[in-house]
Amino acid sequence: MNNSSLHTKLQKILFLRRNKVIIDVDDKANINKIYENAVEKHISRTKELKDHCKIEQCDKFSVTIKVDNTLIEFTNKEDYSFLDKNKSIKDLSIDFEKLHTIMIKETKKIKRRMTLALTLNEEMKNYGYHMDEKLFNIVACLSKEKVKGLYDFIIPTLKENVGSHNKSYRPKFPNFPIDIIEVKYCTNIIDDIVYYWLRETNVQNVNLVRKHEPIDVVYKNVTIGKEEDLHEIMKNLMSAAESISQKDIQDIKYYFTYYEKYMDTLPESFPNKENLAIIINLVLTNNKDLPIERIIPYFKTVTDVLRLVAVMSGKSATLEKKEVLVSNFNCNKMKKFKSFSNKERRMIMALLNNCQNRVEDFHKHKILWERVCERIHPKSFSKFYPDLVDDMVGSYKYVRVKKDIQKKSNTIRTIKDLYISYKRCPRIISLYDNMAINKTIEEAKQLDLGEEVNKNLDLVYNNHSLLCKNKFDIDSLNEIQKEYHVKLSELNEKIKNYKETHPFQGYMYRVNNLLDKKKYDQALTLLAQRPGIFARKLDELLVKIGDHKKTLEIFEQIASKVSVKVLLSLKGYFQKRSEKLRLRVFLIKGTTPKMYIKNRVKGKLDLELCEKICNICDMALMNHFENKPKMNNVYISEDLKKQVIPLDVRSSNSTLETYIKGSRFDISYKKLTDEELENIIEENNYKISVYRNKIDEINHKKQEWNDQLNSIRESANEFEKYCIAENIKSLDRDIEMFNQKIENSLEYIEIHKNNIKKETLNKIRLFIWWTNTKTRIIDIDLSIIIYNENLVDLGHVSFNNLSNSRFKIYHSGDFINGGDVNGNGAAEFIDFDPKQVFICGARYIAVSVISYSGVKFKNLENCKFGWMERSDLNSNEFFEPKTVKQKLDLNSNSTSTIPVIFDCKTNEFIWVDTPLTKDGSCVRIENTKRLMNGIFYYYINPLKDSLYNLIKLHVQSRNGNLVKSVNELSEGDIAFVSYLPYKCIDGVKYIRPVDLDIILSEYMTSSNE
Repeated sequence: MNNSSLHTKLQKILFLRRNKVIIDVDDKANINKIYENAVEKHISRTKELKDHCKIEQCDKFSVTIKVDNTLIEFTNKEDYSFLDKNKSIKDLSIDFEKLHTIMIKETKKIKRRMTLALTLNEEMKNYGYHMDEKLFNIVACLSKEKVKGLYDFIIPTLKENVGSHNKSYRPKFPNFPIDIIEVKYCTNIIDDIVYYWLRETNVQNVNLVRKHEPIDVVYKNVTIGKEEDLHEIMKNLMSAAESISQKDIQDIKYYFTYYEKYMDTLPESFPNKENLAIIINLVLTNNKDLPIERIIPYFKTVTDVLRLVAVMSGKSATLEKKEVLVSNFNCNKMKKFKSFSNKERRMIMALLNNCQNRVEDFHKHKILWERVCERIHPKSFSKFYPDLVDDMVGSYKYVRVKKDIQKKSNTIRTIKDLYISYKRCPRIISLYDNMAINKTIEEAKQLDLGEEVNKNLDLVYNNHSLLCKNKFDIDSLNEIQKEYHVKLSELNEKIKNYKETHPFQGYMYRVNNLLDKKKYDQALTLLAQRPGIFARKLDELLVKIGDHKKTLEIFEQIASKVSVKVLLSLKGYFQKRSEKLRLRVFLIKGTTPKMYIKNRVKGKLDLELCEKICNICDMALMNHFENKPKMNNVYISEDLKKQVIPLDVRSSNSTLETYIKGSRFDISYKKLTDEELENIIEENNYKISVYRNKIDEINHKKQEWNDQLNSIRESANEFEKYCIAENIKSLDRDIEMFNQKIENSLEYIEIHKNNIKKETLNKIRLFIWWTNTKTRIIDIDLSIIIYNENLVDLGHVSFNNLSNSRFKIYHSGDFINGGDVNGNGAAEFIDFDPKQVFICGARYIAVSVISYSGVKFKNLENCKFGWMERSDLNSNEFFEPKTVKQKLDLNSNSTSTIPVIFDCKTNEFIWVDTPLTKDGSCVRIENTKRLMNGIFYYYINPLKDSLYNLIKLHVQSRNGNLVKSVNELSEGDIAFVSYLPYKCIDGVKYIRPVDLDIILSEYMTSSNE
């Protein structure tokens, strides 16, 4: 797209994340202004009009012109009405036909300009997107070439985004911009667009460009953006408090690749250390000269550096437990660091030298650091960083000398043993010992044993039996060995002293030891030194220590020093700690998260105690937030009470909109309320009455023209007859137009009346789509399990059970071959009606996608899951992009996943996006009940606080004013909404739950970071 200097990939990031496009035009460009100027210019050139006519307003395709003291409104640029009902054309001092002709002429011109923008918008609607008013006004001003560039950018992006880029999908206007909307349809389409902007809804007009089956679609709003929006997204991602996803990392990688000044956008600090390692590795990859001085301040601990070293070696920044196994064999197998260049080695040592508390942190990941030292050779930097090298080597500097002396001592002992053995029985030692004896003698010859001993060693080397015939200087050997023993004792003492003065083993061992010995006061004092660990162990402390009052007093004193992330996790946990849990489910962090399930649960705590802990967390969080910029008026949608705080973003798949795992959404969460539908019906009834009045006026005017025509029928003035006849034809066209509008409004009313009466919910069509890889046939299976309220399995629908007659759930059939990698691929569908499922006694529908071929999703060329919401499943189209509610690109490091759970009782879907089985497991969904139950329980009852409560804390701590309605907002205010409205208030910042970069960077970090 040539409308911006930004690379296309960067514009695509902005479009997919914010629904914004960048167009390099004047911000004030507006099709309404162009139209106003054209009309004004034409009027000024007409003598009869220029001194009498003035444009009062030109907005939303309605122009108001003041003729002397009379206001005339031209709607859709052609139709007109007097705002003062007592006025008429006869009261005007001008020739109204001239003014009307100007309006018609300029209208035709402006409509021609609008056709390109209207056509582009119609194609966008095909994929469930719609321009907002501001964007449309700008696009309508663009040249054909620029609109074509915009089309070539937006439409392929939308195809890919909704998962239809490999489908045989037919565009409405395949030869755009040659094939575009006809000008005669512009009025009706403009009516629909204005109606859509005003009422935030759309009804398909069957009389528009091409006739299609009416489908109730809620469009995603696309607006105008600017380059700063992209930079803000990148800064937010890098400043996120939670580990970012692979999609986020890929977007940052593109940003670093295609934006030269990316170094200027690096944040002052990285709240999340995994993100620090990943992003700095991208910085190093994109810089020929390592920017050591720039990145040194970011690294505070040696574990930060270890994460960077791991990422540089192609490993995970999580430093997962399996990669830190004590066994050297396993460690070598799991974690192999690359061979670093000299530049990289110098950089790593420089970063380590800047870190504090090195000794203890080195010991936390001792085995990994041993592997790292094998690659960076720290002793070669002894001259530059003597203290650092000393910390890295630690007691090993003594251990190595000890090993050498021990080896020498063992050699002498072996020689003495040989001497004694030969002396007792020279023939006992067989020839099989020759090799070992010779090796020992060679090692002994390197020692300073004296001339006599070395002489005898030479003889033994040639013939072992000679050892018995010669005397060894046993006394000399004993003296040497005694010296070695003294040295070994000294070294052992040094090692002991080093360990005592460097308590790197320490902290947690001492804490647990004190707790085991029930020395609780000492344990609390020690834990208070590290507030984060105290907070993580708070539940254990409350269970073990009877003195809850003292424990909470200490926690209250140090809570403000606990990180925001830990406080939020703690609050979410204790909000439900007073309830009896069915299971304990632990999410093991990593690039591929794993579930650990325990049936044994803890006893519940006192509700008052839990509430006090939550209150302490709230006060500490407010302390973190209070120094952030002041907030003005803030609106928080009630929907955000069902949105949980994002604490598990790392493993998210690439999606149409990135939802927060565990959050709930209404199945049709953008559906109009009954009150809104009734308002629409009332408004359309009013419009019908207006249109009928205009038809009456036109008929009256038509009768006047007919009477005049009859009066001059015998006249010879043919030109006058022709003009009157043309005026009558024009009035007939106006009548036809208003009748069409009445018909459209009646259709709107009928559809919305049906929506009010409709009792059934939208039907759901699940789908997966995939292709083979270049080298292998791929089989992907779409399955569901049906559960009741108590998580009891009521049946499943999958490739081996294609339907469930009780719940009326149907599978389209099993495909075992995805087809050519560049072809149309294969697809499977499952259809169900949520209300039907609930009526028949079930509640939950758990969806699973399984790679039956055993190939991990990340290794597949194409694999997508999603669902469509429609009022009718009997559509002729298997795949309708504009009805796609959500779409995932399956690219996780697993062979099965649970993307979503549908709650048919509450009419909600719960976002899950979590692997179901271990790597390499190929299973049927009915064989995964234990894992499924664990995932169910973890996400159906998440131990997390809501986004609503988090934002409310920000408002309270930052002197904001919480308002009840979005209509109370103005410039500089913020609205937290579940989705963008189609008519945004100028100057108001709208933040959605899917705007994770904003939430993670601005609302889950401390003002001190």
